[in-house]
Amino acid sequence: MPLRLSLRQVPPVPLEVEQVLPSVFRRVDRADWPRLEVYLGKEKQTLGDWFDLAGTPDNETVVWEGDLTRVHWIGAGLDTGRIEIDGSAGRHIGSEMTGGEIVVHGDAGNHLGAEMKGGRIVVHGSAGHLVGGAYRGSLLGMRGGEIIIDGNAGNEVGHSMRRGLIAIAGDVGDLAGFAMRAGTIVVGGRAGIRHGAEMVRGSLVYLSDTSVSLLPTVRSGSVQQPVVLRLIAAHLEKTGFRHNRQWGSRPYRIHHGDFLAGGRGEFWIPAV
Repeated sequence: MPLRLSLRQVPPVPLEVEQVLPSVFRRVDRADWPRLEVYLGKEKQTLGDWFDLAGTPDNETVVWEGDLTRVHWIGAGLDTGRIEIDGSAGRHIGSEMTGGEIVVHGDAGNHLGAEMKGGRIVVHGSAGHLVGGAYRGSLLGMRGGEIIIDGNAGNEVGHSMRRGLIAIAGDVGDLAGFAMRAGTIVVGGRAGIRHGAEMVRGSLVYLSDTSVSLLPTVRSGSVQQPVVLRLIAAHLEKTGFRHNRQWGSRPYRIHHGDFLAGGRGEFWIPAV
Protein backbone atom coordinates (compact mmCIF):
# COMPACT_ATOMS: atom_id res chain seq x y z
CA MET A 1 0.00 0.00 0.00
CA PRO A 2 1.19 3.58 -0.55
CA LEU A 3 2.33 5.97 2.12
CA ARG A 4 -0.37 8.59 2.70
CA LEU A 5 0.46 12.06 3.95
CA SER A 6 -2.74 13.76 5.12
CA LEU A 7 -2.61 17.49 5.82
CA ARG A 8 -4.27 18.33 9.15
CA GLN A 9 -4.97 22.01 8.45
CA VAL A 10 -4.23 24.64 5.82
CA PRO A 11 -0.99 26.42 6.78
CA PRO A 12 -1.23 30.18 7.39
CA VAL A 13 1.80 30.83 5.15
CA PRO A 14 3.49 28.71 2.46
CA LEU A 15 4.68 25.31 3.64
CA GLU A 16 7.71 24.02 1.71
CA VAL A 17 8.25 20.27 1.55
CA GLU A 18 11.35 19.79 -0.58
CA GLN A 19 13.05 16.39 -0.38
CA VAL A 20 9.99 14.57 0.99
CA LEU A 21 10.38 11.88 -1.66
CA PRO A 22 9.88 8.10 -2.02
CA SER A 23 13.65 7.58 -2.16
CA VAL A 24 14.08 9.49 1.12
CA PHE A 25 11.49 7.33 2.90
CA ARG A 26 13.35 4.27 1.64
CA ARG A 27 16.64 5.46 3.14
CA VAL A 28 15.35 6.82 6.45
CA ASP A 29 14.13 4.71 9.39
CA ARG A 30 10.36 4.73 9.78
CA ALA A 31 10.59 6.29 13.23
CA ASP A 32 12.33 9.29 11.67
CA TRP A 33 9.78 9.94 8.92
CA PRO A 34 7.73 12.43 10.97
CA ARG A 35 10.95 14.28 11.78
CA LEU A 36 11.79 15.09 8.15
CA GLU A 37 12.39 18.82 7.79
CA VAL A 38 9.87 21.16 6.19
CA TYR A 39 9.66 24.94 6.28
CA LEU A 40 6.70 27.05 7.32
CA GLY A 41 7.76 30.33 5.80
CA LYS A 42 11.29 30.76 7.17
CA GLU A 43 10.68 28.60 10.23
CA LYS A 44 12.06 25.06 10.24
CA GLN A 45 9.48 22.48 11.31
CA THR A 46 8.86 18.77 10.78
CA LEU A 47 6.64 16.76 8.47
CA GLY A 48 4.83 15.32 11.49
CA ASP A 49 3.86 18.80 12.66
CA TRP A 50 1.54 19.12 9.67
CA PHE A 51 0.80 15.70 8.28
CA ASP A 52 -0.56 12.39 9.52
CA LEU A 53 1.43 9.50 8.07
CA ALA A 54 -0.19 6.15 7.32
CA GLY A 55 0.86 3.17 5.25
CA THR A 56 4.22 2.37 3.77
CA PRO A 57 5.86 3.24 0.43
CA ASP A 58 6.84 -0.36 -0.35
CA ASN A 59 5.84 0.25 -3.97
CA GLU A 60 7.59 3.66 -3.92
CA THR A 61 4.27 5.51 -4.01
CA VAL A 62 3.53 8.52 -1.82
CA VAL A 63 0.04 10.08 -1.78
CA TRP A 64 -0.50 13.66 -0.59
CA GLU A 65 -4.00 14.48 0.66
CA GLY A 66 -5.84 17.64 1.75
CA ASP A 67 -6.02 21.27 0.67
CA LEU A 68 -2.44 21.58 -0.56
CA THR A 69 -2.71 24.91 -2.36
CA ARG A 70 -0.27 26.48 0.14
CA VAL A 71 2.06 23.49 0.09
CA HIS A 72 4.93 24.03 -2.32
CA TRP A 73 7.76 21.99 -3.87
CA ILE A 74 5.92 18.65 -3.73
CA GLY A 75 8.01 16.17 -5.71
CA ALA A 76 10.84 18.63 -6.32
CA GLY A 77 13.95 16.66 -7.23
CA LEU A 78 12.02 13.40 -7.65
CA ASP A 79 14.35 10.73 -9.01
CA THR A 80 12.32 7.53 -8.75
CA GLY A 81 8.92 6.26 -7.65
CA ARG A 82 5.48 7.79 -7.93
CA ILE A 83 3.78 10.72 -6.23
CA GLU A 84 0.02 11.25 -6.34
CA ILE A 85 -1.58 14.51 -5.23
CA ASP A 86 -5.24 14.08 -4.30
CA GLY A 87 -6.49 17.59 -5.02
CA SER A 88 -4.89 20.89 -5.97
CA ALA A 89 -1.41 21.90 -4.83
CA GLY A 90 0.94 24.86 -4.85
CA ARG A 91 4.00 25.96 -6.76
CA HIS A 92 7.09 24.11 -8.00
CA ILE A 93 5.56 20.61 -8.29
CA GLY A 94 8.19 18.33 -9.83
CA SER A 95 10.75 21.10 -10.08
CA GLU A 96 14.15 19.75 -11.23
CA MET A 97 12.91 16.15 -11.12
CA THR A 98 15.00 13.58 -12.99
CA GLY A 99 12.74 10.51 -13.00
CA GLY A 100 9.60 8.90 -11.67
CA GLU A 101 6.02 10.09 -12.11
CA ILE A 102 3.79 12.71 -10.50
CA VAL A 103 0.01 12.68 -10.97
CA VAL A 104 -2.05 15.66 -9.79
CA HIS A 105 -5.80 15.08 -9.37
CA GLY A 106 -6.55 18.80 -9.36
CA ASP A 107 -4.81 22.05 -10.31
CA ALA A 108 -1.13 22.93 -10.04
CA GLY A 109 0.48 26.28 -9.25
CA ASN A 110 3.23 28.15 -11.07
CA HIS A 111 6.56 26.59 -12.06
CA LEU A 112 5.16 23.08 -12.62
CA GLY A 113 8.08 20.91 -13.75
CA ALA A 114 10.46 23.86 -13.81
CA GLU A 115 13.88 22.84 -15.12
CA MET A 116 12.95 19.14 -14.93
CA LYS A 117 15.32 16.69 -16.61
CA GLY A 118 13.29 13.49 -16.79
CA GLY A 119 10.20 11.63 -15.67
CA ARG A 120 6.55 12.45 -16.25
CA ILE A 121 4.02 14.85 -14.73
CA VAL A 122 0.29 14.46 -15.42
CA VAL A 123 -2.17 17.12 -14.24
CA HIS A 124 -5.89 16.28 -14.32
CA GLY A 125 -6.70 19.97 -14.04
CA SER A 126 -5.04 23.26 -15.00
CA ALA A 127 -1.63 24.74 -14.24
CA GLY A 128 -0.20 28.20 -13.63
CA HIS A 129 2.57 30.13 -15.33
CA LEU A 130 5.99 28.91 -16.47
CA VAL A 131 5.13 25.24 -16.95
CA GLY A 132 8.43 23.51 -17.74
CA GLY A 133 10.14 26.88 -17.71
CA ALA A 134 13.39 28.31 -16.43
CA TYR A 135 13.74 30.12 -13.15
CA ARG A 136 14.65 33.78 -13.47
CA GLY A 137 18.36 34.03 -14.15
CA SER A 138 18.68 30.46 -15.44
CA LEU A 139 19.69 29.79 -19.03
CA LEU A 140 17.66 26.61 -19.54
CA GLY A 141 14.23 25.40 -18.55
CA MET A 142 12.91 21.89 -19.02
CA ARG A 143 15.65 19.55 -20.31
CA GLY A 144 13.83 16.23 -20.61
CA GLY A 145 10.76 14.24 -19.63
CA GLU A 146 7.14 15.14 -20.33
CA ILE A 147 4.33 17.20 -18.85
CA ILE A 148 0.71 16.45 -19.76
CA ILE A 149 -2.09 18.79 -18.67
CA ASP A 150 -5.80 18.09 -19.16
CA GLY A 151 -6.86 21.70 -18.61
CA ASN A 152 -5.32 25.11 -19.28
CA ALA A 153 -1.93 26.66 -18.57
CA GLY A 154 -0.72 30.20 -18.01
CA ASN A 155 1.99 32.34 -19.59
CA GLU A 156 5.52 31.37 -20.63
CA VAL A 157 4.95 27.64 -21.06
CA GLY A 158 8.31 26.07 -21.91
CA HIS A 159 10.34 29.24 -21.24
CA SER A 160 13.92 28.44 -22.41
CA MET A 161 12.95 24.77 -22.85
CA ARG A 162 15.86 22.63 -24.05
CA ARG A 163 14.33 19.17 -24.50
CA GLY A 164 11.18 17.17 -23.73
CA LEU A 165 7.43 17.27 -24.41
CA ILE A 166 4.71 19.51 -22.98
CA ALA A 167 1.12 18.74 -24.03
CA ILE A 168 -1.77 20.94 -22.92
CA ALA A 169 -5.29 19.90 -23.89
CA GLY A 170 -6.79 23.30 -23.09
CA ASP A 171 -5.80 26.93 -23.61
CA VAL A 172 -2.45 28.58 -22.96
CA GLY A 173 -1.52 32.16 -22.18
CA ASP A 174 1.11 34.38 -23.77
CA LEU A 175 4.75 33.77 -24.68
CA ALA A 176 4.65 29.97 -24.95
CA GLY A 177 8.05 28.73 -26.11
CA PHE A 178 9.80 31.98 -25.24
CA ALA A 179 13.56 31.56 -25.89
CA MET A 180 12.91 27.87 -26.57
CA ARG A 181 16.04 25.88 -27.52
CA ALA A 182 14.47 22.54 -28.50
CA GLY A 183 11.63 20.19 -27.57
CA THR A 184 7.93 20.13 -28.41
CA ILE A 185 4.93 22.02 -27.03
CA VAL A 186 1.43 20.84 -28.03
CA VAL A 187 -1.51 23.22 -27.51
CA GLY A 188 -5.00 21.75 -27.78
CA GLY A 189 -7.08 24.90 -27.22
CA ARG A 190 -6.78 28.61 -27.81
CA ALA A 191 -3.40 30.33 -27.85
CA GLY A 192 -2.29 33.67 -26.47
CA ILE A 193 0.12 36.07 -28.15
CA ARG A 194 3.85 36.38 -28.83
CA HIS A 195 4.46 32.65 -28.86
CA GLY A 196 7.97 31.61 -29.87
CA ALA A 197 9.61 34.98 -29.27
CA GLU A 198 13.41 34.51 -29.37
CA MET A 199 12.80 30.83 -30.18
CA VAL A 200 16.00 29.17 -31.43
CA ARG A 201 14.72 25.66 -32.24
CA GLY A 202 11.91 23.34 -31.27
CA SER A 203 8.27 22.90 -32.27
CA LEU A 204 5.01 24.54 -31.24
CA VAL A 205 2.02 22.47 -32.40
CA TYR A 206 -1.51 23.91 -32.38
CA LEU A 207 -4.31 21.36 -32.63
CA SER A 208 -7.43 23.53 -32.78
CA ASP A 209 -6.63 27.22 -33.02
CA THR A 210 -6.28 28.07 -36.71
CA SER A 211 -6.08 31.82 -35.99
CA VAL A 212 -2.87 31.78 -33.96
CA SER A 213 -1.32 35.26 -33.78
CA LEU A 214 2.27 34.82 -34.92
CA LEU A 215 5.07 37.34 -34.61
CA PRO A 216 6.08 39.31 -37.71
CA THR A 217 9.47 37.58 -37.48
CA VAL A 218 7.81 34.21 -38.29
CA ARG A 219 7.47 33.18 -41.95
CA SER A 220 4.85 30.91 -43.48
CA GLY A 221 5.83 27.70 -45.26
CA SER A 222 4.26 24.71 -46.97
CA VAL A 223 1.34 22.46 -46.02
CA GLN A 224 2.38 18.99 -44.85
CA GLN A 225 1.19 15.90 -43.00
CA PRO A 226 4.31 15.30 -40.89
CA VAL A 227 5.01 11.78 -39.70
CA VAL A 228 6.44 13.09 -36.44
CA LEU A 229 3.05 14.49 -35.42
CA ARG A 230 1.43 11.10 -35.96
CA LEU A 231 4.06 9.56 -33.70
CA ILE A 232 3.52 12.20 -31.01
CA ALA A 233 -0.26 11.75 -31.25
CA ALA A 234 0.07 7.97 -30.88
CA HIS A 235 2.31 8.41 -27.83
CA LEU A 236 -0.03 10.93 -26.17
CA GLU A 237 -3.04 8.70 -26.79
CA LYS A 238 -1.38 6.03 -24.64
CA THR A 239 -1.01 8.54 -21.81
CA GLY A 240 -4.70 9.43 -21.89
CA PHE A 241 -4.19 12.89 -23.40
CA ARG A 242 -7.66 14.44 -23.66
CA HIS A 243 -7.87 15.45 -27.29
CA ASN A 244 -9.14 14.05 -30.56
CA ARG A 245 -6.70 11.28 -31.42
CA GLN A 246 -7.03 12.06 -35.16
CA TRP A 247 -5.15 15.34 -34.85
CA GLY A 248 -1.85 13.75 -35.80
CA SER A 249 -3.00 12.77 -39.29
CA ARG A 250 -4.50 16.08 -40.47
CA PRO A 251 -2.65 18.56 -42.73
CA TYR A 252 -0.70 21.39 -41.11
CA ARG A 253 0.96 24.51 -42.42
CA ILE A 254 4.48 24.91 -41.08
CA HIS A 255 5.80 28.34 -40.14
CA HIS A 256 9.44 29.12 -39.34
CA GLY A 257 10.87 31.54 -36.79
CA ASP A 258 11.84 33.46 -34.79
CA PHE A 259 14.12 34.88 -37.53
CA LEU A 260 15.60 37.28 -35.01
CA ALA A 261 17.05 34.13 -33.41
CA GLY A 262 17.97 32.22 -36.58
CA GLY A 263 14.57 31.05 -37.82
CA ARG A 264 14.95 27.34 -37.06
CA GLY A 265 11.89 27.01 -34.83
CA GLU A 266 8.71 25.40 -36.15
CA PHE A 267 5.07 26.41 -35.70
CA TRP A 268 2.53 23.82 -36.89
CA ILE A 269 -0.97 25.20 -37.45
CA PRO A 270 -3.92 23.21 -38.87
CA ALA A 271 -4.42 23.99 -42.55
CA VAL A 272 -7.92 25.34 -43.18
